Amino acid sequence: MNNMPDFSAHGYIVEEEIGNYYYENRAIYRACEQRRGLPVILKEYRFFFNESTVKALVQQESDTLQVLAHRGIPRYIDCFVVRDVTSPEVGSIILVLEYKPGSSLEKGFHLSLEQLRHLVLQVLAILSYAQRLDPPIFHRDLNFGDIVVDYLSNGQIEVAVLSFGKVQENAILPTVQEKWQYDLQKLGAIAVRLLIGQATTKDAFSEQSFSLVNQSVNPAFIEGIKRLLGAKEIGYFQNATQAYEYFTTISVLTPLRQRLIPLLTLLECFGITMLLCAMWYGWSLIPSLIYEFGQAFPQIIPVTIKIELTFGQYTEVNVVYLLAGVLFGGGVLLGIACAYLVMLEGVLLGIVLILLATLVLVMYWFVGAMLYRLLLLTPITVTGILLLSFYRFMLRCWRQMRQENFPLFYTGLTMLSAILAAIAITNCALSILFWHRHLVFFVLLSLTTLFLWWYLVNYPTRRYQADLMRQRKAQAFVLKG
Repeated sequence: MNNMPDFSAHGYIVEEEIGNYYYENRAIYRACEQRRGLPVILKEYRFFFNESTVKALVQQESDTLQVLAHRGIPRYIDCFVVRDVTSPEVGSIILVLEYKPGSSLEKGFHLSLEQLRHLVLQVLAILSYAQRLDPPIFHRDLNFGDIVVDYLSNGQIEVAVLSFGKVQENAILPTVQEKWQYDLQKLGAIAVRLLIGQATTKDAFSEQSFSLVNQSVNPAFIEGIKRLLGAKEIGYFQNATQAYEYFTTISVLTPLRQRLIPLLTLLECFGITMLLCAMWYGWSLIPSLIYEFGQAFPQIIPVTIKIELTFGQYTEVNVVYLLAGVLFGGGVLLGIACAYLVMLEGVLLGIVLILLATLVLVMYWFVGAMLYRLLLLTPITVTGILLLSFYRFMLRCWRQMRQENFPLFYTGLTMLSAILAAIAITNCALSILFWHRHLVFFVLLSLTTLFLWWYLVNYPTRRYQADLMRQRKAQAFVLKG
């Protein structure tokens, strides 16, 4: 404590030296206000026969701080001058600022990835507030020593930005076009240093700067840092407000979403494929079935009857021909009689009976000629319906899997494995039914394809669980420096 400067005459007791910048003739102390016992920050600017120059710089900084009113910026309290007792031309100008608890990043840091995001957001909020003032205020020299982080007990952090309004003598100021992005580029370089431990500036920026970034870090967060740095290929933020709005909408870790396999649609494709395989094997049996049905059809629906003409003699009469003949003859006789009696209704009824007889004969001949063809159309129709259903289910499955952003290769392989599994199971079932000599082969093929299909269907769930475990480790990961 003996080496600390004595400002007790002005009501302040110095407790700790926070920083001493000899090359800039300034120092920063943590002190205590004697009257109220509150902690404060004292910024000492030393002058050696150049009091007017230093006073102008301090006055500009104090004027800037008096305009700012943000919880993340130390509030201006007081200013006084301390002169050397031996030489009035030598001394210090002291700025008294509000104390912000915590430690600067320059002294070290231990941040989680989520705390890093909050740090960027809070600094952007402070910069956005300053840039929205009229006229706008810029920091111009944001660095590790100007960012103070207070680690709260609930795991959150409070960030403060120091040295607003500090003006360096003979400093090179940014142009009008660059000043809106200048503070953002400084913040981007700090974020990169915190994230990967490598300093990055606008001129030295490259993709290799992010080669060590953890895989769990959200690519959108990395893109935001690149935009802070002013990467030409993706553009830059126009101001701090735009950058703040961007970072509020994203997370630092890659958001996880479990992609769902359309299992129901896959099972429908599976079932349709099995039915198609069954129809394929059944086509060899269709001709014999149709022939047997055609032979049995007359016995099921008899069309001839036996009529006894004389004792012991019978003749077969076709019922359809007999019915058509009765209708035709009745129609002709009724038409002639009614025409003779001039009865128009009777003539019309006779014509109807003649047409009905013709229709009966046509239907009989048509059914007799087309019976086999009609029976053959049934399996063709069923096969066509199954093929159309198979196409629709496969198309629906493809669209549902692509909507879940599954890769093309995985989508095609999963659908193909479902088809192969269905074919293999159908072959296995038919082999068991007919006791085929290749039964063992079909059983092994069925088990193999089923296992492949089950593995592919469960792959998204296993991948999601692995990503979830990796993200939990990333959440517990601490950036140290």
